[in-house]
Amino acid sequence: FMTLNVSALHLGSADFDARLLELVGRCGLAPGRLIAEVTEGALIETPESVRAMLERLRSFGVGAALDDFGTGYSSLSYLHFLTLRMLKIDREFVCELNKGSNTSSTRVVAAILALARALDIQVIAEGIETEAERDALLAMGCEMGQGYLLGHPEPVRGRRMPHPPPWTETLEA
Repeated sequence: FMTLNVSALHLGSADFDARLLELVGRCGLAPGRLIAEVTEGALIETPESVRAMLERLRSFGVGAALDDFGTGYSSLSYLHFLTLRMLKIDREFVCELNKGSNTSSTRVVAAILALARALDIQVIAEGIETEAERDALLAMGCEMGQGYLLGHPEPVRGRRMPHPPPWTETLEA
């Protein structure tokens, strides 16, 4: 799959879904392989219109991910408000995993994983930079992650991207 960060501005555009699907079609990517990532910030201003846009995209197979999960005030409410394919655990929690197995961050990550499993939502841990973080996530059952331990940004077809995201990888060593 491929994820795409989508801003509140994008989601507020009435024809965003049509333009995105047209672009996906031109690239030859099946819509079911695309996941639109939104942050809680994109949901705060116009939650109903964002939900409607994500539902229209979902009707064509495009999934939705809630990025930076765990950092907002009402992230849990979005789990029943949106039909999500994926949660991305914020790196703030991941970097704390270096401190051992009995920290509040470890318990939060374990709770997010259990909640996601119960709701049949995939989880990606963001910002994995050390083997200790990767090992802790694997021990908790987190199967996917992204970060510099797993891969560094690369130019696309010889061109440098202005701000490429770290690649998403499976966490298996």
